[in-house]
Amino acid sequence: MKKTRAREAAPGRREADEMLPEYDFSRARPNKYAARYAKERVVFGRPIGKNQAIQHPLAKCWMELEAANLMVFKAASLYDAGKPCGAEANAAKYLAGEAGFRACETAVMAHGGMGYAKEYHVERFLREALIPRITPVSPELILCFVAEKVLGLPKSY
Repeated sequence: MKKTRAREAAPGRREADEMLPEYDFSRARPNKYAARYAKERVVFGRPIGKNQAIQHPLAKCWMELEAANLMVFKAASLYDAGKPCGAEANAAKYLAGEAGFRACETAVMAHGGMGYAKEYHVERFLREALIPRITPVSPELILCFVAEKVLGLPKSY
């Protein structure tokens, strides 16, 4: 994967301390950036990360991302074993897309107004999180597939 240097930091902000992969949909990256910002951003003499209103959404996103990752591994394991895995693969894609989007949205919200600032990168993550959410199959079609194939409900489309 091609590496690119992080964007130049705004005046008064430290430069990013790592190389960023050009297209990184890493499940931990938005939470990592938001957690780092929450530790560093001090308001009224204390880091904003001390507030449960910041902690709880980030913790929830971490759990959702890990759960989606487990479904990905389950689908891959079934596929490698030559077993049917359509439902698991679709569930993994759905869960990962939704959890990734929520994690990016939460990271932007944790940054507050700075969530739109390019030097924090979370605005880019939010834009990029839409891609795996809607392509190549929409969440609605995945729900229809699971309803029909797993739950035995009649075809709705």
